Amino acid sequence: MCEPVSLTTLMAASLAMSTATGVVSYLGQQQQESANRHNAEASFALQNQQTNLGIQQGEASDSLKAQQSQVEMLKAAATAKATAGATGTSGNSVDALIGDYHASEGRYLNSLSTQGVMDRQQAGIEKLGQAATAQRQINSVPKPNFLGAALRIGADSLNNYTNIYGKYATK
Repeated sequence: MCEPVSLTTLMAASLAMSTATGVVSYLGQQQQESANRHNAEASFALQNQQTNLGIQQGEASDSLKAQQSQVEMLKAAATAKATAGATGTSGNSVDALIGDYHASEGRYLNSLSTQGVMDRQQAGIEKLGQAATAQRQINSVPKPNFLGAALRIGADSLNNYTNIYGKYATK
């Protein structure tokens, strides 16, 4: 014949179950918070890498444009000199034309440089936004609270005690 379970045994089992549930919940919250933090940091690093790569590619493109501009200016100046020499033309008009080629090239190179500075500033702002987004993602999952888990275990235990022994306290 089966022996009935004593109230003390029932209370101990209930306390053990509440404790196990609280501990498992706390550990699950820890894992979720850790995984979320890792994902946010990995996403931030990847976005930063993409931003840096975009800046590098832009600077490489600007460098190529500057080189092409210099080659075109040198060709135009050489053509102007050769044409002037072939026709016997010389003086201020040829020098002014060549000076205009140099000035035009200088304005273009200055424009490229200015745009490069603005692009780097924009990338810096993008990185600040990426950092804020990563921090928001990290903050979206609260850190597990040991005290909260302990209080839940205590509340469950008190509730179980009241349910088990409360019937007898009123008699």
